[in-house]
Amino acid sequence: MFTPLPQKFFYSFIIFLIVVFFGAILYFNNLFNSAPSFLKLSSLIPLTSPPQSITLKLSSPDDNLMVFNPDLLIDGLSSSNSVVIISDEDNERVIITNPKGYFSYTANLSEGINQFQITVFDNYGNSKSEFRSIFYSKEKI
Repeated sequence: MFTPLPQKFFYSFIIFLIVVFFGAILYFNNLFNSAPSFLKLSSLIPLTSPPQSITLKLSSPDDNLMVFNPDLLIDGLSSSNSVVIISDEDNERVIITNPKGYFSYTANLSEGINQFQITVFDNYGNSKSEFRSIFYSKEKI
């Protein structure tokens, strides 16, 4: 009838089937991007270098400041040649930092609370934001 397979061949065949089965699962999971991240090859091999930290240091103005002059200087430091966007309720201004990373802008305040968002973008698309609230009064209190 049937000749029994040698035990060594039988175990080798079972191990082969297990490897093929799990290999196929990993292949199709990676193919359809539904594998857990620890099973994906891309999680084991870094594709890019980690992002460098982006800096934004505002010299002025301080937050929650009360002023009596409608002209407000917004200045600070970031990475060289970065894009800085200064936004308030009405406008957005785009400024490029100088080679040393310095930027400045003089904003015209309206009476009452003026809120600013200062956001810097580096060449890799990373961003960092700071917020400032400035109260402008025409009359000195």
